[in-house]
Amino acid sequence: MKRADWLDKMWETIEAHEGRAFSWGVDDCCLFAARVHDAMHDTQHAEALAARYHDEASALEYIEAQGGIGPAVCEYLGEMRRTRPMRGDVVLVENEGREMLGICTGRAVAALGQNGPVTLPKASVMGVW
Repeated sequence: MKRADWLDKMWETIEAHEGRAFSWGVDDCCLFAARVHDAMHDTQHAEALAARYHDEASALEYIEAQGGIGPAVCEYLGEMRRTRPMRGDVVLVENEGREMLGICTGRAVAALGQNGPVTLPKASVMGVW
């Protein structure tokens, strides 16, 4: 269940990632989405996820072992839906031919790019949690 102040927490957490360089196991798209989700729901998925991998090789091994990013997220958030994303949803998007996680911000998606959050179109959403 979302906190009463979930929208403020969502934006605070997204903004806290400004200027952070992408780094597997430290600041990557999965940990970004988990941190935003945790802030909105008082969960601890980012901590649990961070224990699963620490660099690119171990992250890719984990993702492959789970059957992809989508199935890996399902372990924490349940079944992926193929519905219209709503503000605050964790979303699976395609960006430049790669799958990544982000957060629906309403009319767009916030995801972690190479140097902090980037905005992607909602049309890139492939799945929703």
